[in-house]
Amino acid sequence: MHVQPYSVKVYYEVQLEAILRAGFDEFEPDITSEHFPAWRLGVHTIDALLIRFDDELTPQQALLRLEAVGFRGGTPLEVATLGKDFPHLQERAALVAPLPVWSRDDGGPLIVVLDYEGRRRRVKLASQHAVFSRHSSYVAFDVRQTRV
Repeated sequence: MHVQPYSVKVYYEVQLEAILRAGFDEFEPDITSEHFPAWRLGVHTIDALLIRFDDELTPQQALLRLEAVGFRGGTPLEVATLGKDFPHLQERAALVAPLPVWSRDDGGPLIVVLDYEGRRRRVKLASQHAVFSRHSSYVAFDVRQTRV
């Protein structure tokens, strides 16, 4: 497991859609604060940890490994804020927000992923059961640092 920290200031009361409009070239319309609500209030500066595993994993498998070492998965608002503040990260590797999960009426559980394709910074939905390459980074936070 490879870990890189980045300090990020998250405004939990800002709408996810506002962060997406301000920092990305395109995003799926189902990525909203209604579908992925913030879980805390206020403004918090926290260390986002980019974690790369040495093998390919689903987000569920990654979460189990993260929790085993005292980390929690990043939420779409936290990951979008990180991507907005550090745009070069998304150009290197997909950034995966393994929590929370949302489901469309016609499908299985979905998570949010930031990627870079054709010189465009995108935010998209991906299956929670998808396998991400070892070049992707899961965004996590130390549980002790992010208690409500």
